[in-house]
Parts: sequence; structure tokens; C-alpha cells
Amino acid sequence: MSRSFVRMVVGLALVAAPMAAVEAQGCTVEGPATSCFINRNATVAIPTLAFINITNPGDIVLTTPANWTTFLTNNVSVVTETAAPLTLKSNTTFGVSLQGGTITGGTGRTLADHGFKFSNSGTCAAGGFTTLTTGAQTLVPAATAATNGVNATLCLESTFNPAQFTTNLAAGSYVIPLTLTITAP
Repeated sequence: MSRSFVRMVVGLALVAAPMAAVEAQGCTVEGPATSCFINRNATVAIPTLAFINITNPGDIVLTTPANWTTFLTNNVSVVTETAAPLTLKSNTTFGVSLQGGTITGGTGRTLADHGFKFSNSGTCAAGGFTTLTTGAQTLVPAATAATNGVNATLCLESTFNPAQFTTNLAAGSYVIPLTLTITAP
């Protein structure tokens, strides 16, 4: 074997040595010592967690005017509120949006006949409703602080206008698809 070949093999061995695999740490008690230590880190990765729940199971039932005769006689628009209790939890900042879908049922009703708002008080006072649309609309602003649990209320309203008697008060029932989305970055 030539000297240059031996030098090349030794050179490769020296270059390869730092790339050796890390070996497991061990500990042996010897002589008068009674203990030894191995130090390691434990790591845990907690993912982003966000939770939204509507307390009442099933559909959110919207109410109609309590007295249709008075409603029709007085020719006054009537607004009724319905509350849907929500629970929101997140381990980071979050936001919640609401989106209305295409109404089914053939009564002539539109999303413009309905509004929504968010309430932390558990009640739905009149006024301050935003008209539902098919686009995502803010219910809880993005970057709302993390929370262990907020009990809140999704408030919905329906407007019944006797002036639109033949267009949006057709007899029958209808369904408004609603999508609540919680987003946490």
C-alpha cells in the first residue's frame, strides 16, 4: 500500500469522525459515589386550540309576530329577537364570523329580512343588528384575547313587513343556513 493512499484513508477518517451519530447517554455509579446524573430535556408542543359550541341542540327557531291580526291591521313592521347561547374557548387570540346561506323554502324571504349581533349579556336587546349576507361577517373581532370560556349569545332578528305582503310573507316555512367559523392564527 502506498503512503499517499494511507494518508488519504487517515484524512477521510479524520473528516468523517465529527459526523458520527450521537450516542445515548449513560450513567454508572462507581466506587464511593452513590449516584450519577443524566440531563435531558422533555419537549411538549401544544397546538392552537379553538372551540365554539351552540348550547341548544338542533335548529335555532326564529319566532314570528305573536299576534298576526294586530300586525296586519296596524301595518307595522315587527322585529323579533331569538337568542342562541354560545360557548367560545381559545388558547390564543381568535375571532368568530357568521355567514348566511341561500334561504330555502319558497316563502320569498331573503337574508336582508334578517339580522344578527353578538351579546355578552345573555340577552338580545332591540337595535344594533347587522343585516345577514352570504359573505363572512365579524361576530367576534379577530385578535380577541385568549379565553378559558366565554358564554355569549348569538342574537338573530326577523323583520316582517306587511307592505311586502305578496313578496316576502308567502305562507310556509323556510330555512336559513348559518355558518359560524372560529379562527385562531
